[in-house]
Amino acid sequence: MHTVFEKLPPPPDPTSTTDHAIHSEKVAEHNQRVRQELGTALSAVGFSSRLREWFIERRYSYIDPPEDLHEENAPTICLIGSDGREEAGFIRPFDAIAALPESEAKNDDDLVETLFHHNPVEQIIPEAEGVFANLQLKVIPTSIKRLRELGLYFSKWKNLRPEQIFDATPLPSQNEETVRRMRIHTAADLLELVPYRIGGTILNTLSNRVNAARRITRVGTQRTRGKTVQHVDYDAGVSFFGEDGNIAIRSFKEGPIRLVQNALMRGAIKFLHRQGKESATENMPSRIPRRIQFLEGVGALGKLPQDCTERLIDLYQFFQLLYHRSQYRFYTSGNSETEFDRTEVKERRDELIALERKLVE
Repeated sequence: MHTVFEKLPPPPDPTSTTDHAIHSEKVAEHNQRVRQELGTALSAVGFSSRLREWFIERRYSYIDPPEDLHEENAPTICLIGSDGREEAGFIRPFDAIAALPESEAKNDDDLVETLFHHNPVEQIIPEAEGVFANLQLKVIPTSIKRLRELGLYFSKWKNLRPEQIFDATPLPSQNEETVRRMRIHTAADLLELVPYRIGGTILNTLSNRVNAARRITRVGTQRTRGKTVQHVDYDAGVSFFGEDGNIAIRSFKEGPIRLVQNALMRGAIKFLHRQGKESATENMPSRIPRRIQFLEGVGALGKLPQDCTERLIDLYQFFQLLYHRSQYRFYTSGNSETEFDRTEVKERRDELIALERKLVE
């Protein structure tokens, strides 16, 4: 059985270019093609309608469904994470969410929680078993606060975070209004600074993650699960990619890339609070370079000088290219080590840390 993605051309080869800006655009174009192909394949089997029927069957197994159940209220399927940001550098399992319409998200807590923990793809389309093997789908309500109220922040899918709602990009022909409402609901939740972990708020948690990413950026190592993991060796000029047991080794992803992503989301939340309006971040782009430009345009980048905005984008794309090289080398040859120019990378690392500091001054 072939997966739906096998007929796609391979992703851009990050080892064939030194121009990180061009590579970033090529990767975005490739991600758009993948999203189009996935949307077409799911539409061909009527996935949205069948997902809605699957949901209704479970929700209304004990009562008659209301008469106003319409097709336009089908769950909206979005890609999140690097797929939603159009920067995934290699085909791998896709993280997707199916956002329930507002009316469906307010009730039946047990059912919503069950759906959240369950990947329904192959139950819904059993005749296509294996075709969508790369699709990891979670059904969620439209509100981060509802997830917290249901205790889903403490689930095995605890990595669903506010920024992933803003990363979410709907598949073609999906209801973009649901995505807009989801952003509005999430913004409303963030205005309340809803608890994310015991003793902290989402903003506090983001600040802690920025601090952690800054440290990883500076030293190249991370302390996790009782072990010290080395993602980058700046002195040797080598980055690492692979697995150490159940610990992911991710080159420049956990340091420079996460530093920018988390710092931007922290800035967006602070801007949201200054504005006091749920709509303030409604139109924030999913792609990071455009997000930087958007936040600069609304004055949400702290004391970062305007002439440094393009430099921040350049640094992000530079480290993204290095990360994609590590990823590509591992998946194509099994080699977990990738060399880089020590002098250039150290200079860019230090510059990025200095710029990120200005985002919070």
